[in-house]
Amino acid sequence: MPKIANHKRFTISFPRSMETELENILVDLKISRSELIRRALSEYMKKYKKQKLEHIAKMMRQEYATDKDLTVLTGLDGEDFQ
Repeated sequence: MPKIANHKRFTISFPRSMETELENILVDLKISRSELIRRALSEYMKKYKKQKLEHIAKMMRQEYATDKDLTVLTGLDGEDFQ
């Protein structure tokens, strides 16, 4: 198999019980095993990033609710400055 530029090769293992379902998906989608893994990892990373941002936003929301120094100037929000 020719090497593809900008790709890293990995060896993975998974339970044999997943093999039949995996092969069925590959046939249905008409894609390679590598492409399926790339798609799955891409979706997983998107979800992970979203969850991480949601966690950070939740922490910030709690901090803003308890730390008055962070909200002292919010009364100026929306005012026109000249």
